[in-house]
Amino acid sequence: MKFRPHAHTLSIIRTVSLALALSVAACSSPRERRPVPAVPAIPAHESAEDALFILHNHQRSFHGAAPLQRDAELSDYARNWAETMARSGSMKHSSLRFVGSGYSAGAENVAMMQKSPSEVMNAWMQSSGHRKNVLNDRYTHAGFGVAYDESGRPYWCAVFGG
Repeated sequence: MKFRPHAHTLSIIRTVSLALALSVAACSSPRERRPVPAVPAIPAHESAEDALFILHNHQRSFHGAAPLQRDAELSDYARNWAETMARSGSMKHSSLRFVGSGYSAGAENVAMMQKSPSEVMNAWMQSSGHRKNVLNDRYTHAGFGVAYDESGRPYWCAVFGG
C-alpha cells in the first residue's frame, strides 16, 4: 500500500472546514448541546495527516487540554498501521507495540471509510472512548497515519503517547 500524502489533499482540505462544522452541529443531541469550536483554517498544502494533527490540537485547545507534540516514531507507527489495515481491508486496533519510545501510556484511535480528516475527527469526538483519547492530558505526543486501499478507501490511525 503506498502512502499518498497529496493524492486527495486538495479535496480533503476544501471540505475540512465545512464538513466539521456541519457534522458536529448535526450530531449534537438536543439534550446535550456541546459548544462547537470554530473550525481552524488549514492551509491547502497540508496533508491529511497534517490536517488531523491541526484538528486534534484545535479540539484539545477548545476543551482546555494542552497541545500534542508530533512524534516521528508514533507517526511512522500510525502510518504503518493504517497501511496494514488498508492491505487487509479491515479496521482493527494494533497491539500498540512502540517499544523504545519512552512512553508509559499509549492509546490508539482507528477509523475507516471517512473521506476527510474532519469526518474522522467528528466521528472520534462523538465516541466517548475516542474522545477521551483525543482530550486526555496524559498524552503529550501523537502520530497520525492515513493509507488507501486499492479502491481508494481511506484507513485512519492516530497513536497517542505520554
